[in-house]
Amino acid sequence: MSASTNDEMKQAAEYAVKVAKDKFGLELDYSEDSLPVLDKLIAQASQQYRDQVGEGKASQNAVYQTATIWGSYLGEVMRRKWGGEWEVESDAKRYLLVNGNTYFPTSFIYQRITDEIQENIEQYIAEIATKQSPLPADLVQTPTDQPNTTMTDTKKGRENSARLTRHIEKQINMLQSPNANTRYEACENLRVSPTITPEAIQALQNVLNDPDRDVVEAAQDALNLHLSSNMPRHEDQKMPDESGRIKSNEKRTGGNGYATALRVIAVVIFLGGLVTGLEIGNVPIPGYSALTGFSFTSAIPYWAIAIISGTLLLGFAEIITLLQKIVDSGNNKPT
Repeated sequence: MSASTNDEMKQAAEYAVKVAKDKFGLELDYSEDSLPVLDKLIAQASQQYRDQVGEGKASQNAVYQTATIWGSYLGEVMRRKWGGEWEVESDAKRYLLVNGNTYFPTSFIYQRITDEIQENIEQYIAEIATKQSPLPADLVQTPTDQPNTTMTDTKKGRENSARLTRHIEKQINMLQSPNANTRYEACENLRVSPTITPEAIQALQNVLNDPDRDVVEAAQDALNLHLSSNMPRHEDQKMPDESGRIKSNEKRTGGNGYATALRVIAVVIFLGGLVTGLEIGNVPIPGYSALTGFSFTSAIPYWAIAIISGTLLLGFAEIITLLQKIVDSGNNKPT
């Protein structure tokens, strides 16, 4: 848990309240009744995004910032209802941890703005409610009322079951997303689901061939929890602890393999240029064929080429890393 992250997202939510009032004349009071108001603001942001796409002026960074503002407010509404803490992944992506369940409200808002999903906020909250309270309180039987199951209770039980089924079907669809973060989030959601269907198990098993290692490990985690402990594990995979969470020293890297390769090449160029310059600079002294001296004039061009080339490659590596962080944090095109 990070108190600073909680404070940061709380301040962002307060800013969302201020923007809603000052710019749109709408009130946000952190109640569930304010969710339709938030939905209206998201619909306006989505329309603006579509207009900008049509004009060729769409900015993914601007969409991410907008999603962060409204997503932080949505997350704070969830925290007031169920508790929980804001956490940060290694790629700076914020998520909400509530009673062992992981939620990405800012990513949800981002997908709403970019029309990647059509689910409204009230539906999103309703699905989360099935996790936090799998059964309504009036369906939890006590010893004195066990024989008195009513038609109303049965109907509510069926409704909860139907909601859970729809939620699982949505996660199966998310597993087909071209975005790695979306697939990773679906695996996490299935992992913490109270139960999953055979179709979901099959979908998770298919994801074990995913090119993204983090997605593969998340899928294996979910399978480990929902299948027998005798199931073969993915290479280097750790079993869940008693809380059902995975303790791993590895973090999501954001897919920066290209950046790492460029850094390695840059180091090779630096070293190669240094050695070549030293070799070329070692020249015979005129009139003394048996003696040699060092000529900086001969060596400096090789050193300069190495420094310039290596620095350019390091710069490209940093650009790739920065772009990958932006994509992983909010573009969800997967946090």
